[in-house]
Amino acid sequence: MHATLVGAMMFPWAIASFAAISLTGKKFNKVGPRPLFIIGCLVQGIGIGLLPLVGSADDVILAAVAYALMGFGGSLCSSTAQSLAFIQIHDAELADASALWNINRQLSFCLGVTLISLLLNVLLNISGIQQTQAYHLCFALAAISAVIPVLLCLRIANSRVILTFNQEK
Repeated sequence: MHATLVGAMMFPWAIASFAAISLTGKKFNKVGPRPLFIIGCLVQGIGIGLLPLVGSADDVILAAVAYALMGFGGSLCSSTAQSLAFIQIHDAELADASALWNINRQLSFCLGVTLISLLLNVLLNISGIQQTQAYHLCFALAAISAVIPVLLCLRIANSRVILTFNQEK
């Protein structure tokens, strides 16, 4: 795929991200964080799961769909998490809380990339596994790992969060 086309994949990501952030703003106080997190995790997992199916530069539509799904799912989770984290933060403390939030988010991204890179390196050093198989397996495991936060979301006291949010208004 040409570098310009790869860069253009950020358009479906950005449009889907905008939709997810808007959805969070409109629905968070009505439905709470749990359904938004679950939908976001599953959509992002599906997007990541589509990546191994992109086999050539001709698979532009599939790549664009994968990027849109990842943009929507990731942004839905991120904006929901940020809304949830700041519910009880006072206005005077928002700047510091936001800076801390962004540092934590960047460290989380670094950790995820590091783990998948480490996994790819380990898989490539196992005799008998082809590079393409290792690459596909990393994306498959990353997609499946989206189930972990879904299970953790089941513990969120959703109705209590909605009540707290609406009391803060």
